[in-house]
Amino acid sequence: MKNLTGNKPVLQINPYLAIAIAAFIAYLPVSSMLYALKNDVIAIEYPIQHFLSESLRNGESPVWFNTWGMGFPLQSILSWSIFSTPQTLIGLIFKSSVYVLQAEFMLYIMSAGWIMYYFLKKHFSVDKHLALLLSCCYMLSGFTVASSQWLLYITGMTFIPLVLSALISLLRKPSLKNSVLFAVLYYLLLTNVHIYLTIFASYLAFFILLFYLFKVLLVNKNYAPLEKRKLLKFVALAGIFTAILCIAPLYYSAELISYLNRSTPINTNHSFFESNYLHPAALTSLFLPLSSVKASFSNTEGVLLNSYMGLLPLILFPFSLILIFKKKNFYATALLATSFLFLAISFGYLTPLREWLNILPGLSYFRNSGVLRFFFILFFIFYLASAFQDHSLSAIFDKHFPGRKIFIASIVLLGLYFLLLCINNSALFPGLYKGSLYASFKNAGRSELILFNAMIQLFFILLIVFSFFKNKYLLPLIIITELIINTLICTPYFTASSYSVIEVQQILKSPEGFPLQVSAPGNVSATWIDKKGNP
Repeated sequence: MKNLTGNKPVLQINPYLAIAIAAFIAYLPVSSMLYALKNDVIAIEYPIQHFLSESLRNGESPVWFNTWGMGFPLQSILSWSIFSTPQTLIGLIFKSSVYVLQAEFMLYIMSAGWIMYYFLKKHFSVDKHLALLLSCCYMLSGFTVASSQWLLYITGMTFIPLVLSALISLLRKPSLKNSVLFAVLYYLLLTNVHIYLTIFASYLAFFILLFYLFKVLLVNKNYAPLEKRKLLKFVALAGIFTAILCIAPLYYSAELISYLNRSTPINTNHSFFESNYLHPAALTSLFLPLSSVKASFSNTEGVLLNSYMGLLPLILFPFSLILIFKKKNFYATALLATSFLFLAISFGYLTPLREWLNILPGLSYFRNSGVLRFFFILFFIFYLASAFQDHSLSAIFDKHFPGRKIFIASIVLLGLYFLLLCINNSALFPGLYKGSLYASFKNAGRSELILFNAMIQLFFILLIVFSFFKNKYLLPLIIITELIINTLICTPYFTASSYSVIEVQQILKSPEGFPLQVSAPGNVSATWIDKKGNP
């Protein structure tokens, strides 16, 4: 059977290159270096990265960040860490600038797609074309674009799948190489990713390990005693290597925690602890990513609401349920249950699940339950890969495929939903265009944004219908283009500022060399007001 690309030029390139191109175009305002990243990544992370780089390049130890107020330590994994190997290497090799920061940002975006493609091919044996599309769904998800102002969340999209992949490799093929690899990758996770995501990833890895050991040692009778001893030996070695690598950052974090005002749980402050959750009504972002922009829910914000994964998962999901039921696919069912569990946890105080998890050490110190939708997206992609691991993309969309009618029904229902949204908001059409496409999007109200997005989605549904019946070779390109467009239209709200990189570089320009605070802290302005009056 011919694959979907056949002898056509569409997607006849290396999958890793295709992922890189998709990321570059989807984040074009940033990747082109025309516009700067916005909010915390520029206002907070860049000055610290600049300090680290200048210190290292001038032979100074960047332990104490001395240019904000009275300063604070950088040897804790609870914030920005001097133990970050990638950050140290980047700081040493490249002179700090906004350009370097944005190149690093794009590298992590692309890496998320590359790692997911590698994971799906290695552990699920998914058809390479389906793996490519699912990897793009992950890389260009709503979590990625909405969290783009926090580099410590974006890095999690790369390192968490890497650690899970290393763990699976260790359990399936115990060896010294896989033990060392797991330890090194876990160290990178610990020192480069926000501690909130790291703790959840650690618990996940621990539960996966316990389940596998229980299955091998107590349930499955096919494992010889020698194989069991080998597994335990290399798992123990992985634990020892991990402890050796991680002892320094963990020690210094424990030493500093009481001074960082994080030594007591925050869950007693209910309003603060319950903030920044994913509101169930915001799940419209699964269909319309722009619906999370300017959304108004009590005690949370739009950057915690976008859960988009593209049209492909929506089309595949209904039939995937039939597949896993018929095949009694336990692992796919477990992955789907885990995905939905994290979705429920991300609802925060609206369900009791997040509060129940506070019995686990460390979890009562963190709010922002909406961030945990990352694991909902991650495991949903894993679930789809597991459900369709025996099918190629060409077979799935072949006219003889048993699920063709269900796919058609899913596409039609999605099209009707977007069409109804357009009809219901038709009164907004006269004032929709505001002189330019940029102004039309940037100055639109939430209802207008939903209408814009519904029109875009309806257009892509029609393209998918055309491809489904007339030219299935175009289908992969249509699906990736849809993800790119929806990410691109979200970047002005979440990712790219209206300032050019050159402007931001000039605004944040500081003297070269090891930074010294020459003015008294009381004489240094704590905020800066831009030309638009924004602090």
